[in-house]
Amino acid sequence: MILSAGIGALLALAAIAGTPEPQGEPDASPLLTPQSSGAVTTIALGHGEFGQFTLPVSLGRAVRLGDGSASETVPFLLDTGANVSALPHQIAAQLTPAEHLAPDLTGHALTSPFPTNRFFVEGFDYGLGPRTVEAAVLPEGIDSVLGATGVLGLNALKGERVEIDFPNAQLRIGGRGEIARHLEIDPHLDLIRGFARIPGVRRPVNVLIDSGASASVINPSLARLARGRTARDSLVIYGVSGDWPDRANRRRYVRGLSLGDLCLEAFWISIADLYAFETQGWDREPAMIIGADILQHARIEIDPVTQAVSIEGAGEFSCRRRRLGRWS
Repeated sequence: MILSAGIGALLALAAIAGTPEPQGEPDASPLLTPQSSGAVTTIALGHGEFGQFTLPVSLGRAVRLGDGSASETVPFLLDTGANVSALPHQIAAQLTPAEHLAPDLTGHALTSPFPTNRFFVEGFDYGLGPRTVEAAVLPEGIDSVLGATGVLGLNALKGERVEIDFPNAQLRIGGRGEIARHLEIDPHLDLIRGFARIPGVRRPVNVLIDSGASASVINPSLARLARGRTARDSLVIYGVSGDWPDRANRRRYVRGLSLGDLCLEAFWISIADLYAFETQGWDREPAMIIGADILQHARIEIDPVTQAVSIEGAGEFSCRRRRLGRWS
């Protein structure tokens, strides 16, 4: 079986993995109307074609899309694996002078580095009103990102108290109170990282929380430690450099996962020796990228002051339910 999946992870300055498919104007829907309740703003999330989560964004003006249509509001991928937001070159060229787009920086993607630059988008609005947000430029020829027009990275949420409720497809902004430090925003990479526990693996497992990834992946170092059954399924992993996609040809049966208050029973996961593990410094350490296939069962909350991140499993995926004996 071949699983075709795009996995987005913006590392260091910028990076993304996605399939280049043109997008039409999105249908009008209630997603375009955020709802406020006291000091908390709730924004409904949509579902991308690969299983990730999206939200509508205005770029301050109508933009022409890959199919020739124009739209005031376009879908962005909500990507916690991105430390900076990103737009395809053909969209960026409509928002800033060409001299700002010449690639003189290097982005570090899931599968490889790629040339890029960054510019500021004025009037960027995903539900809190217009603001100026820095964005990276994806290479020419990339018309869309995993079925979305762009990527909303963690930099667009910076300074806000954020809760992402994946099971209920909601982004909540605002609120107060301390949160548990299950994970944290890495001060050097500005990405959500931490450690998980897997039964049978004595060492803590490095994790990157990447809602832009449609499928979770473990590296060969973790696969050697997490002994179990192996299957010969294939996962196709797309990048943004225009090169041929990477391919993971094996899956491992992992006996479970415990991360904060998120607990999973045994599951299958693909094994891939990705460039992203090297850029994280994890090429020789057990590590995994946790994508939307796992995050769909969890809620995460980010405290902008302490940079603490909590993660909580929903329903049967809560560790508290497991301790109460509700799991078989």
